[in-house]
Amino acid sequence: MPDSLAWVEKSLRTLGQDQLADEFVASMNHAAEQAKPEAAAIYSDAIQAMTLDDGRAILNGPDDAATEYFRNHTETALTERMLPTVTRTTENTGVTSACKRMLASIGGMPGLLAGDATDIDGYITQQTLDVGVPGMHNTY
Repeated sequence: MPDSLAWVEKSLRTLGQDQLADEFVASMNHAAEQAKPEAAAIYSDAIQAMTLDDGRAILNGPDDAATEYFRNHTETALTERMLPTVTRTTENTGVTSACKRMLASIGGMPGLLAGDATDIDGYITQQTLDVGVPGMHNTY
């Protein structure tokens, strides 16, 4: 849960709406899970496009050289492919859809929300990318 949206979950729980809060969190996780399969072909393409020089740079580079290679060669395509799936999934989930509508309605009020607090789909997509490379949790 992004810090800028943690208040949604906390507010629901304060109002005794634990089930809605749980559904909100679960629906964000479900959206991320639905988007992950989009990544396989993109990672495969990045591996197939890897040159001998790229491989050497990864082997001889810093600990995060492989992560950086994948970030540089996949991030744009992954975002473009995953975001529609995330958006579709969250729109089909009642409480998340309602939360998105509520956030959109107050998003135009300056000072109430941090810059991208209303972009639940963007947040979920980015979090999916952050753990998207197998074995490189929280490095991309």
